[in-house]
Amino acid sequence: TQAVNDANTLASEAERSISGDRQLFIEYQNALQAGNATQAASILAMMSTPTRRAVGWWEVQPSDVRPRTPFVSGNPDWNAPGKVVDAQAATARADAEVESARENLTRSHRLEFIAALLTVAFLAGGLSGVFESRGARLALISVSGSVLGLCILGAAFFW
Repeated sequence: TQAVNDANTLASEAERSISGDRQLFIEYQNALQAGNATQAASILAMMSTPTRRAVGWWEVQPSDVRPRTPFVSGNPDWNAPGKVVDAQAATARADAEVESARENLTRSHRLEFIAALLTVAFLAGGLSGVFESRGARLALISVSGSVLGLCILGAAFFW
């Protein structure tokens, strides 16, 4: 369904964004450690604004308590967990919609079976006028009435 496709796309985009952010940070750190400030600035410019803010938060943390990367839950400027949570919520909604669709399909199949039985009931009732024998007519009308009664019960039960 479209909801499942949207949720999968959102999850893929979130994962790709997180992976790209981490890769750029690694390259940024390598450039800083190599003493190449120009390359580090260029890599920093390639990062998204939220990632630059996350790196900025990370850089101002005291070195004795600074996490190894800016991609930690304690970093208020890192927005990737929100993307992942949004993707997970979209996936959960899509799963619920798929389950609802399955239930509706099952109900639909049951009601189609009842519709087929109604056809038999009306056919038997219609055929009763063809026979001249009173017994045959009563038998077909009885079959028609019985099947119609079963269809009513089935519809009440399956609806």
